[in-house]
Amino acid sequence: PYTFIRPTELHDVIQELGLGSLEKSTIYLEINSCPFTIRPPTFEDSCYAQELQASSGLPVRIHPDTMFGHLQELANAKYFIKTGGRRIRGNSILEAISAGVVVLLKAGDCYGNVNLPMESYFKDLDDLLERLRQLEAEPEFYGDLLSRQSEFARRTYFYALCQLSEAYNSHIHANHASRLRQWVLGILQVFKCSFLHYLKMTYNKLRSFF
Repeated sequence: PYTFIRPTELHDVIQELGLGSLEKSTIYLEINSCPFTIRPPTFEDSCYAQELQASSGLPVRIHPDTMFGHLQELANAKYFIKTGGRRIRGNSILEAISAGVVVLLKAGDCYGNVNLPMESYFKDLDDLLERLRQLEAEPEFYGDLLSRQSEFARRTYFYALCQLSEAYNSHIHANHASRLRQWVLGILQVFKCSFLHYLKMTYNKLRSFF
């Protein structure tokens, strides 16, 4: 996955825009939990949507198919869950973490083997419901998982992107310095050749007098 947002940027944007409620209380399904042939996504066609809403006691929300609507849903979400559908690069996962939302998904849902803390993964619907019950019953567990997901994303992606940017800038500066050095050496070489040519001409003229 790739992202150009800071670890808490979406959380900060949500706060600045005054979106969402003070108490996060919804399950927000990742857009590809609904088959990509169905857009905008529908509740009925989203994997596990009806079962989750009936069994978890939490409202289940689907992607509204607009960026502002997406921010609003993240602002109210307590959980961001990818329940099925095609594999993704993982950008939406990092966005949810940046918004301060606990992410749950199946292993292998993302290309590139995104290795979130092991408690972030579930095997099937029953496993997912059990994980949600545990997170709801133990606020400390919820806070700890959210913190570890945030730290993982910061260290693995956000921080890595900063390092890549710094390395690129250093490379550019080094290339500029190298090119400047080559240019100066080239100019000096021209002057050197011209000066030697002048000395040679002067020497030949002097020899003609003797």
